[in-house]
Amino acid sequence: MEDLEKLSTDLAAQAAGIQVVDQASASRATEIILAGKALIKKITGYFEPIKKKARDSWQGLVDLEKAELSKVEPIVNALNQRVSNWRAEEDGKRRAAETAAHRAEEEKQRLEEEVLRKVREAEEQAEGERKRLEEEAEKLRQEAAEKADDAAALKRIEEEREKLRLQAAENQKRVEEATDMAIDEAAKAEAAMTPAPVVPEAPRTAGLSMRDNYSFEVTEKIALPEEFKIADQRALDAMARLKKDEFKILGGHVVNKPFMAEIGKRTKV
Repeated sequence: MEDLEKLSTDLAAQAAGIQVVDQASASRATEIILAGKALIKKITGYFEPIKKKARDSWQGLVDLEKAELSKVEPIVNALNQRVSNWRAEEDGKRRAAETAAHRAEEEKQRLEEEVLRKVREAEEQAEGERKRLEEEAEKLRQEAAEKADDAAALKRIEEEREKLRLQAAENQKRVEEATDMAIDEAAKAEAAMTPAPVVPEAPRTAGLSMRDNYSFEVTEKIALPEEFKIADQRALDAMARLKKDEFKILGGHVVNKPFMAEIGKRTKV
């Protein structure tokens, strides 16, 4: 290593004083160039085995890491999928329950309106009958006034008035019975409706939340930029987490695989 440093220093000193102004100086510069290329080759040859050893060591660590992660990640991913499926199912149940409850409320309102309509019809019929009876009673009173000296006529009039009174009472009773019947029908129909199940919103698992997990998936290693040529997955993943979907380069693309994490705790990925 010290020899390389000395050769580099000497080459730099030789090149510093060269001014190419004629054939002699151009020839001298060419000699220095050739010496420099030879030195470059020597430096590359010196560092190549060192770099290879470092790469092999790094790859060994990566393989060990993958082996350990392969024991845990499938468990986490499987449970995560089960939780997601359960939440989707619970959301579906809740939406179905809300729809059923809405339909039940609409049916209840329809029955109430039907009851009110029948009650109004019965009241209107009773009112019309009451007016008719009052008119007949008034007519009889007028006849009685004209025939006050006729006891038999007065008795007949009183009997007719009593008959009209009883008929009016009977009509009122029918109105009340019709009203009670309409109310009973509505109550039975409402009771017959299947109550919508109350499905609460899927509870959140205490202390856990979904967290984004961005990484970079290499699809064409040869197309990667120079700084990632060795396919430094850690550097690629770090850039993916930093820039998320905005990190776009040739040779691959960003992927996001959310996972369950403890709330308030930063999780290494």
